Formats: sequence, structure tokens, C-alpha cells
Amino acid sequence: MVEIRKQASLNLSNVRHSFLILSDEVHDEADEVASILHKAHKLRTFLLHSSITRVPYNFFHHLRCLRALDLSQTRLNKLPQSVEQLKHLRYLDLSYTHIEELPELVSNCRNLQTLRLNACARLYKLPRGMRKMIFMRHLELEDTHMLKFLRQGVGRLTELRTLTDFIVGGGDEGCKCGELKNLNHLQGRLRIIGLENVRSTDEAREAELYKKQHVHALILDYDSIGGGLLDEEVKRRENVLEILQPNTNLKEFEIWNYEGSKLPSWIEDPVFSNLVKVNLMNCSKCKKLPGLGKLPSLKCLIIEGMEEEEWELRGGDGEVMPSLLQLEIRDCPKLKALPYNLPPLLRKLALNITNDGMSLEGPLPVLPNLNHLVIWYSPELTSFPCGWLGQLKALQTREIYRCPMLGSLPEELPHLTMLRELKITCCPLLVDRCRDGGEDWDNIAHIPCIKIFT
Repeated sequence: MVEIRKQASLNLSNVRHSFLILSDEVHDEADEVASILHKAHKLRTFLLHSSITRVPYNFFHHLRCLRALDLSQTRLNKLPQSVEQLKHLRYLDLSYTHIEELPELVSNCRNLQTLRLNACARLYKLPRGMRKMIFMRHLELEDTHMLKFLRQGVGRLTELRTLTDFIVGGGDEGCKCGELKNLNHLQGRLRIIGLENVRSTDEAREAELYKKQHVHALILDYDSIGGGLLDEEVKRRENVLEILQPNTNLKEFEIWNYEGSKLPSWIEDPVFSNLVKVNLMNCSKCKKLPGLGKLPSLKCLIIEGMEEEEWELRGGDGEVMPSLLQLEIRDCPKLKALPYNLPPLLRKLALNITNDGMSLEGPLPVLPNLNHLVIWYSPELTSFPCGWLGQLKALQTREIYRCPMLGSLPEELPHLTMLRELKITCCPLLVDRCRDGGEDWDNIAHIPCIKIFT
């Protein structure tokens, strides 16, 4: 490991593993790196920490033994075609760079097993020849939002263990859902993007998601187009989602931007007894919440942007999500109240409270173990309802986020003796009241950690 502050003369002729750190004092970083690596014929691992924006064409000519190359978090915007000379390369990390496309010749690196392209904000296409990289095991594309399609042939990479994002669509060049069929070694997290481009249930069935027994977290993501859909299109999306039933080993399940009127029936099937997290994000047209009380292991439930939904969890059948520890409900304007029989194990609760929507009136759940309460984006809330907060004797963390009209803190706050942290963010009327010497200071002075963000 070497930090280079000015022009350096290093002999790397016998070095196998190198981590170079270039400071801002180096005048021409690209030429400096090239000169340092000129005789590094035996180098196996090369990691670079630098603001370098380019590498010379002959950058890789002397690195033909290289196995691992990490150029992540540089400002690199282009990779030279000479990368094809790295015949032994197993690991390539270009995450957090400015690169826009990979050269076609990178697909000649047939032995490449790991390709990391996370958070490449400008990357918009991958090489056509990626189908030839049959030894690929890990392809990471998280937060690379400009990439709108994967090349046809990804389904041939049957050794893949990690594929963070599978993008459906792209016309004649892009992948269809069926290319997932033979990727049965996938494990961990899989996000399928562009499900609105799945044209039929037959195409969805080809994916055979139920065979992906090592995929433990599944995200089904639609591109939210806004506006109303024709009834025929809504029905097609509902049918496709019903077919995309995952393996019962699934532990986490999320749906984003879905515009069907109902969620798949399999989500409430007791065979999904391993599910510990469900996230329903912007399912704006759904009118009914599935019977999630049948999921005995469910610990985290997040519901956001369900504009048509009204949740009533009552009855005497014991469907009460007995293991639930975290519940977050946001932007559900028709939801008037919390279910009164929420499980007593609940530790974290995040919700909107509004004057005409969610309120804390009527029968309230008894939550003796709740230690984290978040009041999130309640623009019309002017004051807290009295009574309920005082019951939360185990409360340790209280967050109030984006409540611009909230003028005071609840009266019960001084009685919450377990409270250890109070966070107030973007609540302008509360800021002066809660600072040292403000009107509410005496009510919160006992709290060890107070964080106020304007």
C-alpha cells in the first residue's frame, strides 16, 4: 500500500498485490499510474484510490497476470479497449465511477467471475458479447438507474449466483422475463425491473421463479407511468403478478409501483411461512390488503402510497401477525385508524397522523414494548392527540419528520422516563421551542440525545 503525494519512482517488478492512493498533489494522475505500473508484470491485484478520470490506452499492456482490478470510486469515464488483454481477470469493480459504457472487448475477458457496476450514474448500456462470459458468478447493478435494459443472452450465464437487478424490456436487444429460467443458482437479493413489459402470463411463467430456492429477497418493480390504465392492462398486470410466484424459501418480498387493483393471492398463503419482511410501495390502486396475519414469521411490514386502501384488522381468528416487530404506514389517506389488536411485541411504529386521515382516536392498540415511534410527513398536523403516547412506557426513540404545522410537543413527554433520543427534522415551528431555553425545553431536558435538523 503506497500513498503518492508527488511524482514517485516505484519498482513494482516483483509485487503481486498493490493498493495505490494518489493525493491531489499529483499533477497528472493517469500518466503517474501508467509509469508506476510499467514494470509490474507480475501484479495479480491492483486497487486504486484516486480522482483519476482517464487511463491511457496501453494501461493494461503490462498487467497480463492481473486477477483483480478495483477502480471503484474514481472519476473514470471510459475503459480502454486494451482491457481485453486481461485474460486472467476474475474480478472487476467499476462501482461509483462516471463510466458510460463498457467496451465490447471486455466480453473477451472470458474468465471474469465478478463484475461490480453499482451506482454508475452514467452507465446506459452493457456489451453485446456478455453472453460469452459464461463463468460469470456475480453481476451487481444496484442503483445504476440509467441502465434501461440487459442484453439478450443473460440467460446463458447459468453460473450466476448474484444478479442484483434483472431488467425486462429493451425491444429486440433486451431481455424478456423468460431469460431467468435457467438461472437457478441465483441467491440472495433479486430485483426484477420493468414488469410492465411482460406481455403475457406465458412469458411470466417461463421465468420459473418458484425454482429459485436460494433467492431470499425478491423485489418486483414496475415503472410507474402515471395516469389511468385501461381495464385490460390492469387485468394483465394482475395475472402476470399471480404467475410470478416465488419459491417458498423467500424471506423478504417487495412490490413497487404496481397499478393493479389486487395483490397476488399467494402472498397470504401459509406456505410462505419464512417471510419476515413485506414492503408494499406505491401500490396506489390496490383496494384490499392481503391476509398477512397468516404469515407467522412476519416481523416487518411497510405500506406506502396505497391511496385506495382501508385496513381493518379485527375478527376472532387470531390473524394478528403475532411476530410483527416493525410497522410503517405512509401516504394511505383512506386509512383512518390503526388496527386495535396489533401484536404487543411491536417495537417500531412509523406513520402519518393527519386531521382528515390517520388519527389516534377510538380504540388504540396496547403496545407495551414499543421503543421507537416515528411521526412521518404529516403536513396538516398541528398538535398531538392526548392520552395514547403516555401509554408507551418503553419508548426510547422518538422521531418527528416533516411536520411543518406542528406547534408543540405532546404533554406526556416528560413522563416517558425511558426516552433516550429525540429527533426533530424539518419542523420549523418546533425548532425554537425545543432549543435550550425554548418553551418546550423543560419537557425534553431529561432526554440524553436531542437532534434537531432544520
